[in-house]
Amino acid sequence: MDRPPQLPDFPEQAPGRFGYSVAKVSLAAIPFVGDALQEILERAIGEPLKKRQEDWFRQIGKGLQGLEERLDGFDPRSLGDNPEFVGIVYEATDQAMRAHDEERLEALQNVVLNTAAGIAIDDVLRGRFMDYVGRFSTSHVRVLKAMDNPKASPVMVAQASRMMMGSFWPVLLVGVPEFTNREDLLEVIVAELEAERLVEGSSKVMMSGSSILNQHSTRLGRTFLEFIGTPASLQNE
Repeated sequence: MDRPPQLPDFPEQAPGRFGYSVAKVSLAAIPFVGDALQEILERAIGEPLKKRQEDWFRQIGKGLQGLEERLDGFDPRSLGDNPEFVGIVYEATDQAMRAHDEERLEALQNVVLNTAAGIAIDDVLRGRFMDYVGRFSTSHVRVLKAMDNPKASPVMVAQASRMMMGSFWPVLLVGVPEFTNREDLLEVIVAELEAERLVEGSSKVMMSGSSILNQHSTRLGRTFLEFIGTPASLQNE
C-alpha cells in the first residue's frame, strides 16, 4: 500500500481563544477607545503574541513530522479524531501562551508529542501532571531530574566518590549548583516534590557511600518525567 504524502508544515495560525484577534475584538468593543490605544495594543501585545503562537505551532508541527518519519504506522492526520490528543493540545497551548521560559515550552511540546505518539497515561494522572507543568518552576523539574538519576551526573558521582558516609544533600547541591547559596529554596522544592510523592527518602539521612547515589524518584515521579520528556523516537535526532 502506498504511503500517504508526508504531513505538510503545521499551520502557523490556529483558530481559538489563543490568538491576538480575540483581544483585538474585545478592545474594539470598549467605548471611547481610540486608534492610538489600539496601535499600542498591536505593537506591545498583538505582534509578540502572534509570534509566540506561530513559533509554538511550528515546533509542534516539526515534532509531528519527526514522529511520522520515525514511527511505523503513525499518521498525524488521524490525530484530529483523538479526543485525548485534541484536549492535550488545547491545555498545552493555553499554558504555552503564558510561558516565558524555554524549558517549560519544551516540556509542553513534549507533552503534546508524547500524547500523539500514544504514551499511556491515566486520566487522573494526566490532569495532575498538567497541573505540575503549569505550577512547578523549571527548578522543580531540574531537582527532580537530579534526584531521579544521580549516576548520570559526573559532578554528583565525583562528590559521592569522596564520601565514605554522609547524606545525599551535598551530592544534590553539586547537581543543582544554582542553589549553592540558597539551600532554603532547595529545601522548599524538595519538600514540595515529597508532598506530591514524586521523590521519597530524606535527603539528609546518613547513609553509606555505596547508597548515596541511589535513585530518589518514585514511580510517579519517573512517569511524570517521561510525560514531559522528549519522545523516545526523537531522542537521537
